[in-house]
Amino acid sequence: MTRTMCTECGSPVCIIEAASPDDRCLQYGLFAGEVELPKPEIEFFGKDRVVWVPEMGKDVKETA
Repeated sequence: MTRTMCTECGSPVCIIEAASPDDRCLQYGLFAGEVELPKPEIEFFGKDRVVWVPEMGKDVKETA
């Protein structure tokens, strides 16, 4: 697994798994409101979402 981090603040930016090197897991919260992002395909830790963060949608399920 390769993890990239922001050189300014150290926040995680991207995860690349060795088993799927062409897939990227972007930390969505870093970009929200700044750029137009594609619709997420999966949401992790949705059950732990804080009340002020909206759901991603019923078709985006935590499966891993």
